Amino acid sequence: MSASLRVIGTTCFIVMMLLINRMFGEIEGTRFLGFSMLIVSIFFAFKNEIELVFGGKKTGIVFTGLNKTLVIIPLFVVSLLIIFYPKEILPFLQRPGSK
Repeated sequence: MSASLRVIGTTCFIVMMLLINRMFGEIEGTRFLGFSMLIVSIFFAFKNEIELVFGGKKTGIVFTGLNKTLVIIPLFVVSLLIIFYPKEILPFLQRPGSK
């Protein structure tokens, strides 16, 4: 994926998250984050390989086959926890002193 598409996608996600936070409150914004993570985990399930990238730099670590579950299952579980328990998860996602 090109860098410009990443920037556009990230910007759209941040704007959408801020709009949901402002219109419906932090709980629904957190739930939107959980649904987004759920969509990403489902997308990864159908991808042939998952490449590990830190800060835009490729690490050379690629997950394929059953090793993909090392990425997919934790992401799936965390997304479900965020979706169903946003009030309990929200304090862990906020910066200290932000409220």
